[in-house]
Amino acid sequence: MQPNEKNTSEDDKPPKRGINLELFFFEQVGSRSYLRFTNLALFLILFLTLGTIGMLLALYVWNRNQKHEEINLNISVPTPMSTDPNRTLILPAPPPATPPKVFQPPGAGVSNRRIPSTPAGNGNMMPIPSLTPSPSPVRTPT
Repeated sequence: MQPNEKNTSEDDKPPKRGINLELFFFEQVGSRSYLRFTNLALFLILFLTLGTIGMLLALYVWNRNQKHEEINLNISVPTPMSTDPNRTLILPAPPPATPPKVFQPPGAGVSNRRIPSTPAGNGNMMPIPSLTPSPSPVRTPT
């Protein structure tokens, strides 16, 4: 092998020239790997958090030293006699109409058959009819 020849492998890469825009990388130390942040990531984290906190504090101090305007908080209700004829009044809405009544013939909602009750423990048993009679429909004289 001649002295000018270089034995290059994948692990011995030449350093890249230019700006490194990565924010983190994994570093292998022995059999363990560690997550490391680059200087750009640390700068962005510190700038975004500390810069935002600093701007909020500056706005707070700046607004604290300003004089506030005197605002009239008294609400005066005009009387109906003194209102302008060009001004419209807001009238309350009329009460809603009552819904129409639904007509049901007598006994329309009542069933005339018996519904057997289901046993409490086993679903394979025969149903036992209930002992309470169901109401029968009312007949009107004709």
